[in-house]
Amino acid sequence: MLAAESNRSADEIIEQALRTGLETYERQLRSLQRGVDQAAHGEFVSDEKLNALRNKYRPNEA
Repeated sequence: MLAAESNRSADEIIEQALRTGLETYERQLRSLQRGVDQAAHGEFVSDEKLNALRNKYRPNEA
């Protein structure tokens, strides 16, 4: 159905999905490795920045 709607073959759609998935996976691995490397060098986020990030996504508390 998707192939017919997009005028592409199923192989093309699968290839693109795999490529996109692998690119995302590789990007996430690089990001994680940077974090591990920073932690290994004692580089951690400050309490102030961590609290700001928490507050950004925490629902308003009354």
